[in-house]
Amino acid sequence: MDELVVIGMGHIGGSVAAAAMANSLFVRVIGVETDAAHRSRAAERRLADRVTASLTGLTNAGLVVVAVPPSVTADVVEQALIACPRAVVTDTCGVKAPVLARVRTRSPHGARFVAAHPMAGTAASGPDSADAKLFEGRTVVIAVDALTDMSAVAAVEGLWRAIGATVVREDPMVHDRAMAMVSHVPHALAFSLVAAAAGPDGDDASYARTARLAGPSFESATRVAASDPALWTELFLSNRDALMESLASFRVALAALEADVLSGNSAALTDRLARLRRFKTGERPGKDAS
Repeated sequence: MDELVVIGMGHIGGSVAAAAMANSLFVRVIGVETDAAHRSRAAERRLADRVTASLTGLTNAGLVVVAVPPSVTADVVEQALIACPRAVVTDTCGVKAPVLARVRTRSPHGARFVAAHPMAGTAASGPDSADAKLFEGRTVVIAVDALTDMSAVAAVEGLWRAIGATVVREDPMVHDRAMAMVSHVPHALAFSLVAAAAGPDGDDASYARTARLAGPSFESATRVAASDPALWTELFLSNRDALMESLASFRVALAALEADVLSGNSAALTDRLARLRRFKTGERPGKDAS
């Protein structure tokens, strides 16, 4: 296949490049990274055949993956569409509708853009966290709108399937509303749970006194609070309306649980928890869970 260009050689972009290299999917894999330290480290780890600082001279690219922060994703997509005139350009941003809207309205080359979101990643960042197996068994959402070129979609889907992912297609707005509930709210709750554990003093010592007694449930619930604050600030704000709706739904659900606890009605509380457990486990009502 043609050259693959990956812009942004951090956790996600570096993992895409590493997976393409490991599976020998392209004639060449070229990383583009503006941060000098990250560029050097990506080269040292051989995440790509070559790691450069800019898109200059990359006109042979057949596919470009943009893996940069949400606030600059649309701008970098537009730059890639111009710099790589033969390439299908895709992204990895966790919010789809704003990026698509901007590219569609501002770029005359927008038909070559396919919006994508891999549902993978950890709280780690930078090229040292790149993992060629990161996407194996994970879902990648392709956000399809009325202007999406289906031949370009096929090229992007082919990449993701070749590195082990399962691909689904979804409407951009449906994607963003779903992400607010299944990704953005959990991160917001993890950050908030850490804040609650720190107590009213909100300092390191207060948090340490509580966290030293924590077991697996607290660790699991707060794992993503170790994520990049700048990235999650951008994601929260770029999907603000959907996030606010989802947080409101969460508050309603929490208030209902609080009411059952305050009432002291153990039967009502058990029924509520059992119903919610069934949602999570898929068990049918009346099935013996032992």
